[in-house]
Amino acid sequence: MSFSRIIIAIGLALALSGCGAVGTHSSFVAEKEKPRKSWFSSAKSNPLKEGKANFRSNNFGLAERNFRAAVEASPRNAEAWLGLAASYDQLGRFDLADRAYDELVEIKGPLPQILNNRGYSYFLRGDKAKARSVLTQASQADPQNQQILGNLELLDTDKG
Repeated sequence: MSFSRIIIAIGLALALSGCGAVGTHSSFVAEKEKPRKSWFSSAKSNPLKEGKANFRSNNFGLAERNFRAAVEASPRNAEAWLGLAASYDQLGRFDLADRAYDELVEIKGPLPQILNNRGYSYFLRGDKAKARSVLTQASQADPQNQQILGNLELLDTDKG
């Protein structure tokens, strides 16, 4: 093959390879054209989902970080506040747990699940009287809730 044919072949290959380009690296977007999601933006995390997974895995420090990010992104997300409060409980940061529970009650009111978690928080602190009071309120609001009943039983059987 002659030198000129090689140059032509390379030029042709370069020209053809540009035809399939999608323009994903281009910073220009036409006014009416919406940018496509890149693989990187779709790989962004979901802090609420990650917080739940970390909590279930007993990674309470990571759970707290994720729930805090979820709360910062969506300050009225009750589920994120509940996870944040429970994470603080598990980390022994009861001062921060109280603030999270207060915020949660502001958003949702004193729902049985919130009262249950708050009562369990008092149990973790060793304040059995307060735990019993709050868990009794939770039980009155939802008498068939097995988790609440279990926490009341835990109070009765705890020797600590």
